[in-house]
Amino acid sequence: MTRKFDKARIYRATAAAGPYSQINASDVLTTNYSDTTVSAGTTYYYKVTAADTGGIESVMSSYDSGVLTEEEEEAPPPAPLGGAVPTPTPEEEVEEEAPKVEEKVEEEVVEKAVLEAQISQLREQIQEIIRQIILLITQLIAQLQAELLQIQT
Repeated sequence: MTRKFDKARIYRATAAAGPYSQINASDVLTTNYSDTTVSAGTTYYYKVTAADTGGIESVMSSYDSGVLTEEEEEAPPPAPLGGAVPTPTPEEEVEEEAPKVEEKVEEEVVEKAVLEAQISQLREQIQEIIRQIILLITQLIAQLQAELLQIQT
């Protein structure tokens, strides 16, 4: 069964090892997300999962981290020569981050599919080895029975 992962869930922690808590109140339906609840000077660690329409969630991605400096928090955006620059909307900030989140989600989904295929191949190989072992044991038992009959006669 092929699942369509069309939503992203964003998790954040203040330590790489976690614990990670989901920070988006609803599933992200685009490839963009901006965390607007950070404090300057704190390093945050982020992980992403993909989710399908049934709520099935992929494994978490590896983490990425970031820290907002006090200068970044307080500094107004620079004005260009010849005029003012509009401040980006949250939607525009989310759009900037979209390719990163989308790429991570795609990488995790591909990695999971590759691992599942490898596990399936290993299972098949193990089953073949077990069949061969059973055949050898059966042959050995038959040989021992023949030798036992020969000794008894």
